[in-house]
Amino acid sequence: QVNSITESISFKSSRLGSYQVKYALRATEFELSQIWPSKVFTPNGDGINDRINFVFENPKESVVSGEVYDITGALVAEMTKGSEIESSLTWDGKKRNGEMADKGVYIYQIKAEGKVINGTIILAK
Repeated sequence: QVNSITESISFKSSRLGSYQVKYALRATEFELSQIWPSKVFTPNGDGINDRINFVFENPKESVVSGEVYDITGALVAEMTKGSEIESSLTWDGKKRNGEMADKGVYIYQIKAEGKVINGTIILAK
């Protein structure tokens, strides 16, 4: 959020640290802007890269949904709303039944505004 009176910017994040503010044009339609960690994550409970996060621009505040599929096309899990960044979805490496998914390549699919964005991620152990 930008406060022009105090000339300050604020945002919600559970990550401490220093941040750099850059000027950028805002998206005019839904788009995926970042995946972190970079497509490979290790949900082993050590607190490092335990989730994969999909950060997006959603200027029209449309409904966003995300699913994860295995390489055969079977639905593994639905993504949940990210807790660290407001405009994000996340997956913790668990199947819909709560069991940990096997290591391997998975396909993500994110839908919003009639757009479908697909890609691959790797769950490593």
